[in-house]
Amino acid sequence: MAQSHPVCDHLIAAYVKGNQKMAHLLEKNDFVLDSEEERELVFRLETP
Repeated sequence: MAQSHPVCDHLIAAYVKGNQKMAHLLEKNDFVLDSEEERELVFRLETP
């Protein structure tokens, strides 16, 4: 299990917040990511 680092946690939180803003903008334009795609994006973020 990977150790938790406050700086990394902060960067990931900022990344996720940015994604939520982008997702909201895309939704307003009738573009919706399904949860499978979102999981894939998170998986890519977590894997080097």
